[in-house]
Amino acid sequence: LAKRFPERIKSLSLLTAPFDFDQAGLLGAWAREPHFDLDALIDAYGNVPAALLHTSFQFLKPSMLLTKYRKLFERRHDKDFVIGFIAMEIWANDAIAFPGLCYKYMIEELYRANGTASDLELPMPVLDAMAIDDHIVPIEARLKSRGSRRIDLKGGHIGAVIGHQARKNFWPSWIAWIKQQ
Repeated sequence: LAKRFPERIKSLSLLTAPFDFDQAGLLGAWAREPHFDLDALIDAYGNVPAALLHTSFQFLKPSMLLTKYRKLFERRHDKDFVIGFIAMEIWANDAIAFPGLCYKYMIEELYRANGTASDLELPMPVLDAMAIDDHIVPIEARLKSRGSRRIDLKGGHIGAVIGHQARKNFWPSWIAWIKQQ
């Protein structure tokens, strides 16, 4: 949209947004797998069940579930940590099915055809925030644009933007950038 209608957009903020889907890591490899039959999936479910998407993210890092609960056990006496952990779990598991035709478009046009990989030189200011430990959107998949301001966040796909470090590091700098625009 920013490329097609730049006159309508004053600035663009990207948050863990993939652009080069050839660099999309394991999700990209799975999406390009010839045996991944999109039509069969959409015919069977209509909309892609949230549990299927959630499980695919867990398959990217199988040990994460064990590690997460080990950390909870170790910090079980830290009230703030436990409250944050529970809030994150509620949020992460409160999902709905993803629209089937949109999912099919994403897989075909983005993951398989790499439809956004070309360098985008956009006329508006761009802030591109990526998480350096993101197992869902690897940092190598980020926008390749000379004019963008890049922020490399510590943490994973979600934690980098809602973890306690994000409140100190990311959000103030993002808000300041938005105010400048």
